[in-house]
Amino acid sequence: MYVLVDCPLDMEPSKSLSTIQQELLEQIEEADVRRGGQTTKEAPNLIPFGEERRIVGCLCHEEGHHISYLLLYRGLPKRCRCGHWFKLVDFTEYEAARDRYWKKIQDEPENKKLMDDLDSAESELQRLLEESKSMTPKSPGSNEMLDKLSIQWNKYKNAYHLIRKKIDEACVTDIR
Repeated sequence: MYVLVDCPLDMEPSKSLSTIQQELLEQIEEADVRRGGQTTKEAPNLIPFGEERRIVGCLCHEEGHHISYLLLYRGLPKRCRCGHWFKLVDFTEYEAARDRYWKKIQDEPENKKLMDDLDSAESELQRLLEESKSMTPKSPGSNEMLDKLSIQWNKYKNAYHLIRKKIDEACVTDIR
């Protein structure tokens, strides 16, 4: 298991975001924890990144509380003390592999349903956002609108997460 940490510390949050938008963004900005399988030097955990080097934390043992940090350089596999291998790859290369993999599996019934769920949640979110543009926190029905937005956001987030997880777990072999 390893952790990718992206914390743009120099960015100020936008002052124009509403409270609900801020809450929704906070839900998105969680640590990116991924479970890596058995790895070798030839088939490492791929870490996508747009720069030449990156720090990655390896949770060597799930039951432990120690994180080993590794400095990765693009294209060079590196082994953690616990035996897991990691390799920094170009983000565009990784995204291209993800796209190729998704195109192969997108028409499977389970994936089609996930996409339908994502599309319907997005459409409903857009409709609710349009409907709530003129509302204030004291407007009649604003609490109900926030509840509806929250429900749709969770549906959207869950469908998106399941799609991403499915792609991330399976497509890495395409570019190893």
